[in-house]
Amino acid sequence: MFDLILQRNSDFLAATRQVIAAMKTTPGNDEMTWGEISRQAALRPAPGYYVTYEYALRVIRVLRHGRMGLRRDRRREMFEEINRKVTEVQNATGTSLPSALDYVLKNCPASQFFISPATAVRLTQKILKLKNLKK
Repeated sequence: MFDLILQRNSDFLAATRQVIAAMKTTPGNDEMTWGEISRQAALRPAPGYYVTYEYALRVIRVLRHGRMGLRRDRRREMFEEINRKVTEVQNATGTSLPSALDYVLKNCPASQFFISPATAVRLTQKILKLKNLKK
């Protein structure tokens, strides 16, 4: 799990750098706040879902039985997105839930990073600190 968090953070920092690079080439965007940069980066597509197969399988099964207890919107949205993709794979290939989930987690990007605004800002501030250390 820790490896997944490190990978997510690395991928998010790359997305943040892309937002900053795009900001520099777009006139009028030089006044963008770190909060706005962070928000834009968090809403960019992510390379993956950063969740273990075992946990995702457990949550998808609960979701499919209508007993979803997740209250946090981002986590719920993420698992609903995973479930939609798993269902599409199952319908297209006739594979089982475990096989379809394995395929989705290994091969399908996420529509966004599914992180809170506070986490996004904290990770973006890491970039600022690293940038200042290199000067």
